[in-house]
Amino acid sequence: MAKKKYKLTGFAKFFMVMVILAPIAFFSAIYINEGEEGLNDLFKDENSKPKTEIRNKVNTTGNLSLSEENALLKDSIRKLNLEHNQLKTKYRLLQKGEGQ
Repeated sequence: MAKKKYKLTGFAKFFMVMVILAPIAFFSAIYINEGEEGLNDLFKDENSKPKTEIRNKVNTTGNLSLSEENALLKDSIRKLNLEHNQLKTKYRLLQKGEGQ
C-alpha cells in the first residue's frame, strides 16, 4: 500500500473548509434575508449611482441667481411629489391585490 504524499494538519483542514464554506454561508445568508436585491447592492459601485437631473443643473451652473435656483428647486419638488403620489397609488393597489 502506498503512503500518502501530503498530510494536512487539523488547522489546515479547518482553513480549507473555511475558505470554501464561509463565502457560501455569507452569500446564502444575504440571499435569504434580502433576496437578489441584496446581492445586487453588494456588488454595486457607489460611484455609478445616477444623480438626479436637478442636482446636475444646479451644480453645473453655479452662477444661478437665487430666484432661478428657487424655481429649479420648486420644479424638482413638484416632480418628486407627483412621483411620490404615483408610487403611493401603486402601493395601495398592490396591497389590495389589484396590481399588475
